[in-house]
Amino acid sequence: MHARTPRDAEAPISPRREARSMPSNWNESGKTLLAAPRVRVAALAERDGRVLLAHHRKDRREYFLLPGGGVESGEFSHAALARELREEAGVACRIGDVRYVIEVKAPNESRHLIQFVFDAEIVGDVGASADPRVVECAWHPVDDLRRLRIHPAVGGTLADDLERRNRAPRYLVARWRP
Repeated sequence: MHARTPRDAEAPISPRREARSMPSNWNESGKTLLAAPRVRVAALAERDGRVLLAHHRKDRREYFLLPGGGVESGEFSHAALARELREEAGVACRIGDVRYVIEVKAPNESRHLIQFVFDAEIVGDVGASADPRVVECAWHPVDDLRRLRIHPAVGGTLADDLERRNRAPRYLVARWRP
């Protein structure tokens, strides 16, 4: 991007210079071609050898996620996760450290997700969800992470780490699952 100096601050921008200064993910009409990353926070909550999962149903598709959701503008990650757990699972929680950063892109790069997964301790019992996409939040055996349709597609890695008690923070790139 061309930085304007005080000397040329009043000079009009030529169409050629303007085109160079447009973000690389825009076309000539100014429409974004590539998706800006969506930032999501999620809880890795374990209790008695089980992990908390949110069962989602959307557009006739069913899948499971670690409970959580999008970070809103101006919101800190811990606050977003606490809000999302209240909405999705009707629970309060104690949020720990970042356990995973998971990144996934659609093959055509139309969608890009960056998910921060925090260790979390759920306080009390899981309740009803206020989110219409969430069928339920429930505790599942760790091995279910291998057999259920988990999004992003890192269930096997999460199960392996939980079984080995690997608590080191990790960066994962997941394959896209439509």
